[in-house]
Amino acid sequence: MTEISRELDMPVQSVHRILASLSEHGFVSQNNKTKKYKLGLSIMKYGFLMWDSLRFRSIARPFMEELSRQTKETVYLASRENTEGVYIDNIDSPQLLKISEPIGLRLPLVIGASNRVILAYMAPSARESILNQIEWEVLPSLRPLTREYIGNDLEQIRKRGYAITSGEATEGTTGIAAPIFS
Repeated sequence: MTEISRELDMPVQSVHRILASLSEHGFVSQNNKTKKYKLGLSIMKYGFLMWDSLRFRSIARPFMEELSRQTKETVYLASRENTEGVYIDNIDSPQLLKISEPIGLRLPLVIGASNRVILAYMAPSARESILNQIEWEVLPSLRPLTREYIGNDLEQIRKRGYAITSGEATEGTTGIAAPIFS
């Protein structure tokens, strides 16, 4: 701990708190004899998740390129992480006037077509759990969204097989999204 403290130019107490937290979540572990720290097994778990994400992107990429070519619009690939959707890849529109959201953009699963289609096809208990956690009055949507509206929209998405939203995440845009099941 002293060595880490010195290397990072941080107080030993701060390093101790950080290492205790990392240890609690399995990101580091301490050898009881030497008192040295090493990476924990949680790092491997997240590494495998990242690997799956990279495989997912490489498989989806040709389909995204074809969709963008046919529509001349930007195509995003989103994935769920807890209660949020995250853009993990995109193909930019070839048009001069386009909206481009950054890879890594995170929004609650109720905002935007790509996120809402994920939410619509989740197991009902998981979906309800997420909807129950939302603070509707402080939701970062450009349009006011209510639990009732989202519930009705999720039902429509499941009936139709795709989601359509307008102006929720970016002013003046329309999103259309379909789920990927395998």
